[in-house]
Amino acid sequence: MLFNSWQFAVFFPVVWILQRFIKGNARKWLLLAASMLFYMFWDAKMVLLLLFTTFVNYFCAIGIEKASSPRTKKLFLALGLCAGLGILFTFKYLNFFASSFGFDITLNLILPMGISFYTFQTIGYTIDVYRATYAAERDPVWFCLYVSFFPQLVAGPIERADRLLPQLKTSSRPDGDTLWSGICLMAVGFFKKLVVADTLAKGVNLVYNNLGDYTGLTLVMATVMFAFQIYCDFSGYSDIARGCARTMGVELMHNFDAPYLSRSVREFWRRWHISLSTWFRDYVYIPLGGKNRRALNTMITFILSGLWHGANWTFVVWGALNGAYQMIESAIRKKPRAWLGIPVTFVLVTFAWLFFRANTLGDAWYVVTHMLSGITSPLSYLKAGIASLDLTYAGAGILAAEMAILFAIDLRVDKRLPERVRPVLTMLLIAVTVILATKGAGSAFIYFQF
Repeated sequence: MLFNSWQFAVFFPVVWILQRFIKGNARKWLLLAASMLFYMFWDAKMVLLLLFTTFVNYFCAIGIEKASSPRTKKLFLALGLCAGLGILFTFKYLNFFASSFGFDITLNLILPMGISFYTFQTIGYTIDVYRATYAAERDPVWFCLYVSFFPQLVAGPIERADRLLPQLKTSSRPDGDTLWSGICLMAVGFFKKLVVADTLAKGVNLVYNNLGDYTGLTLVMATVMFAFQIYCDFSGYSDIARGCARTMGVELMHNFDAPYLSRSVREFWRRWHISLSTWFRDYVYIPLGGKNRRALNTMITFILSGLWHGANWTFVVWGALNGAYQMIESAIRKKPRAWLGIPVTFVLVTFAWLFFRANTLGDAWYVVTHMLSGITSPLSYLKAGIASLDLTYAGAGILAAEMAILFAIDLRVDKRLPERVRPVLTMLLIAVTVILATKGAGSAFIYFQF
């Protein structure tokens, strides 16, 4: 079920009203049933895969806690990791690696929605129990709800059990200010997705799906537009997810912190997709040795992060580029001033995004080799670029203004909002509601494919 669909527009108010008045164990079962229904709207059969991954790690965590010897603990840990990662590898990576290394193996498998997210959430939990970070959850229903809680099930944030489970169990009712801030957060998220990201996607898709027809500044503009598209698309999803959860008394992890205002690529990754960045830090980078072999461990971590995003060599290059940027920054050491660091970081990150967006390495190479070709008069090429991206000057100006407003809101949205800001966000919510009612189901969020 998409957040930007009429089904969700019916589903969420009904679930919210029911959970508001139902307490105790009944509320637990209600939220679990709602989460299963939410996932079944995509493919009912894949719920079985979700439940299998969930319960294997549930029993492995209990086995770890009950085990009397370190060897037995490791066996249960290995079982949990192999079950989760094995399923993820089969559905997401088997065909990719088989074709890459010349094996004639092709399985017609549909990639389960959200599999990368809930796999990381479950195996992170099992590792934490093994490390004795917290105790294993004994109630299978609570654990299943922790894994499948519908606001964050298919695209995060990737939550830790010691943060999410206690909130689910307390069943606290948010006060008026908290409820309103959740609604405002949802409004901002819908605005990012429906008004900004989907508009930018038209120009980006036009260019990247027909690369041979474009050169020069048009390629540059499409790549910059994608940088803002993916930000508004993914942070928009996170805002909607967090807003939904907040209205039910659950505070999900803050996943974005104005990443394009970063002064270095390392800082960017402390601000972008924070739940994934911290997951790779805690479960990959630090176990590899952390700063002891910083360059190698950073590169391994970011290549794996690239592969997490997709089974394509373009994602591997994207991850490797981000790793290489940070290795260079570590060698330079001195952090630049904001006036220089912010634009340089944005250029570096945006250049890496072209590999993320390109369908193949050949397409990415075409963009790299043609993005600066034929630029003699930047102004004339800017005009031509706007026209070729199916934008009017007014449309381009409105988009720029919308993004500026969103960046300003991002810096304030999790703080207590001034009274004068509330009517603006109310108007945003009304505008989004009208858009939802008139345009039907919107496009899927980019990160649903991961």
